[in-house]
Amino acid sequence: MSGGHFEYQDMRISDLIDILKRDEYNTKKLEKLLESIMNILHAYDWFQSGDTGEGEFKKEYYKELQNIKRLVK
Repeated sequence: MSGGHFEYQDMRISDLIDILKRDEYNTKKLEKLLESIMNILHAYDWFQSGDTGEGEFKKEYYKELQNIKRLVK
């Protein structure tokens, strides 16, 4: 089984999110921001690996971009 375009490196963001969840400092917004970035990278990975098309990637990209914009307001 292939690790995709990023050889699973994009999934390391999930590990960072898990670490942030254990921190005492409130990191909810940062966790959500990283989650959106991870989702974009994952969609790009699938697109570049031929698992999905450009349309699916763009749909996920713009959806997550809206989430990011809401988070940084």
